[in-house]
Amino acid sequence: MPIKELSSIIKVKRKELGLNQLDVAMEIDISYRHYQDVEAGKANIKFETLMKLVSFYDLELVISNQGVSEKR
Repeated sequence: MPIKELSSIIKVKRKELGLNQLDVAMEIDISYRHYQDVEAGKANIKFETLMKLVSFYDLELVISNQGVSEKR
């Protein structure tokens, strides 16, 4: 999974919601440091964490060989 693309999407969504990284990390039950790394594109994430992010940000996950994108 192209983590850099995912990290860009969740960073924009978080800012649109007016939340900080700690708020989101606590809400989805991951460490603050891990959330920082995910948002910076520095961490590989488990499927469970991916699904928490998708649910929290109300995203639609589309899996294809074209990469990751946000469906609007």
